Amino acid sequence: RLAPRDRLPGLPNRALIESLLDTSIERARRHGRRFAVLCLDLSRFKLITDTLGHHAGDLLLQEVASRIVVTVRASDTVGRIGTDDFAVILDEVSEAKEAEIAAQRILAAFDEPVLLMGTEHYVGASIGIALFPDHADSAQELIRSADTALYAAKRAGGKRHAFFRKELADQAHRHLALDRDLRAALARGEFQLHYQPKVSLIDQSLEGFEALLRWDKPGFGMISPGEFIPVAEDTGFIVPLGDWVLDEACRQLREWIDRGLEPVPVAVNISPRHLRQRSAEDFRRIIDRHRLSPDLVELEITEGAVMQDMDHALSVLAALKAMGIRVAVDDFGTGHSSLSYLKRLPVTTLKIDRSFVNGVPSEREDNGIVSTIIAMADMLGLDVVAEGVEKQEQANFLRHHNCTLVQGWLTGRPVPAGQAADLLAVRLRRTA
Repeated sequence: RLAPRDRLPGLPNRALIESLLDTSIERARRHGRRFAVLCLDLSRFKLITDTLGHHAGDLLLQEVASRIVVTVRASDTVGRIGTDDFAVILDEVSEAKEAEIAAQRILAAFDEPVLLMGTEHYVGASIGIALFPDHADSAQELIRSADTALYAAKRAGGKRHAFFRKELADQAHRHLALDRDLRAALARGEFQLHYQPKVSLIDQSLEGFEALLRWDKPGFGMISPGEFIPVAEDTGFIVPLGDWVLDEACRQLREWIDRGLEPVPVAVNISPRHLRQRSAEDFRRIIDRHRLSPDLVELEITEGAVMQDMDHALSVLAALKAMGIRVAVDDFGTGHSSLSYLKRLPVTTLKIDRSFVNGVPSEREDNGIVSTIIAMADMLGLDVVAEGVEKQEQANFLRHHNCTLVQGWLTGRPVPAGQAADLLAVRLRRTA
């Protein structure tokens, strides 16, 4: 009994699920019927096991299994096919809507918190659905198709379901190829950093840089970050890639210092997944490796990165601030902005998103939003930087409202390290 079944919830394991799918396929072909396969993935499972230990993870898996089993019909089969991955074989469905209703019932089963070690925890789920014979005609292909749909559900924000579509499979193949190319690109040294100036509107002085990742792919030229960063985030490659970006920015700072240039702080973007998987000490070790003062480095995070795991993010950010490393909230105003949220964040800087800056001074709504963000930053004792400043009238509006630090094409486009060094040299002469 143990061989084909999972030890913890006692459910069929992947091998048994595939065997049962073979049987379901034969029966469905014989009687001209349809059935569905649902693949389910949990959110926060790793966080719970990392925080509460593996025993809590075991208890969670047992509770999840129980909730799924009581949701489906007696004729349906529930199995565990991965660490926190479950599969459901819906024995017979006459139309796709039946599978959708079943998925909605399962998702609703996770609306209530799970009690672990005396504390309530909310665990979300995402579900991918594949139909036989519509989407695949073999056991492995059915699971693969449902898993592809699951990936789409998670990319759409999770806590939802998605049906398999051919374009999803095509996209998955492109992502797999791109992920392979990204890993090879890092090994071959194809990535480089460009540096966009942060400029004071008071005297046009250079006050800092933002390090921006660029990929010069041989035979293709520059690949847009908007094309490869989401894939790197999805696959987890963003973590080693983010480590490289921080390390390279620090290496460049040290090189400038050794050349006698007076450096300015350099900001590096930290993605949500990168923030979740690294501690403050991990970031500090990279900075210390290059013998840099912590105040020369600023880590930029998005509001969404904090909200994905608030407790971990607050812990890391507080430790970073205590170390003297500056922390900026990037794209501010596009996420969960509120004073109650802001006052908990141990950050030093707010960056006003370019989508708001674009509308000033001609759009009344954008004027109100930008001036309010500046006022909020002032009340909380935070620095404020406006992104995407391209026109003089935008700069005039920002300076009038006491936002004097900006970045954008008006004051400087991103440039390679050599040109950034020239800007530092000019700054040094001007200061002298």
